[in-house]
Amino acid sequence: TVPCGRAGAGARTVIGASTDGLGPLRQAGDLVRQAQAAAAEMTRAPAPTGLDVAGGRERTVALAQVPLEDVRAAGRLHEATVNDVLLTACALALGRSLERRGEEAATLRALVPVSVRAAGDTGLGNRISFLPCDLPVGATDPVRAVRRVRRQMRGRKESGQAQPLAALARAADALPAAGRRRLTRTIAGRLDFTTIVSNVPGPPIPLHLMGRRLRAVHPAVPILRGHALTIGAVSYDGILCLGLYGDPRVVDDLDRTAADLVWAFETLGASARPAPTPWQARALARRRRPAAAEPDQRAASR
Repeated sequence: TVPCGRAGAGARTVIGASTDGLGPLRQAGDLVRQAQAAAAEMTRAPAPTGLDVAGGRERTVALAQVPLEDVRAAGRLHEATVNDVLLTACALALGRSLERRGEEAATLRALVPVSVRAAGDTGLGNRISFLPCDLPVGATDPVRAVRRVRRQMRGRKESGQAQPLAALARAADALPAAGRRRLTRTIAGRLDFTTIVSNVPGPPIPLHLMGRRLRAVHPAVPILRGHALTIGAVSYDGILCLGLYGDPRVVDDLDRTAADLVWAFETLGASARPAPTPWQARALARRRRPAAAEPDQRAASR
């Protein structure tokens, strides 16, 4: 792992060091070494599961959605981001999927795209890199699970693990298309993970096309070679739209996993709500009493 400060200092040294013809080559070599150091952490993955298998070319899609405000409420309670809550929900849902397979695992490695756009950067295009997250699929306590994910993602972001891969991606922009594809496949092939979990913020207001309102936006995250499952999320008009993309030869319960994902969000939302006090419980019980008893009492009094 290359600390953020060291990686940044190294990048400044390389960029400003050379004015001869070897400068670009030296810069590329330095970026490759930094990317290899960052990738070393990603190659130490947990034990493989039945989901770490490549299948065929067929694909299945499962869709789901949850209220975005519920996800934010769960995050606020634990000082976690929407992405942290999403990753935790994926951990709980995938844990159920492994149970159906008769498998037990403590963690499962996910590759998470993250933004590395600097403050004030208004340029076009994406500025993303990737971070590994070991999803606690064996967790039984959702509160502990979300806190574990929160600590892990904060630590990885603060360590600067995403910066070298991002720098390598920027350097690859100067390569021809064939070179970019080859470099991307090489780096992806060295990373050890089970799934990709991607979260993209979308428009907070409703959109319309030809007078018709767009109801939802569900993503389909591409499956890289050697893998069988991805999970994507897009926030749109107060909804977190979820899209699960899978290889049916490996993941034959994608619909159930999507339902488990909704259950996981509901579970995290329920954990975020504190238990009512005794007087609140009595007041709630009074409000839930059948209202039909009141007219009967009035009729009897007359």
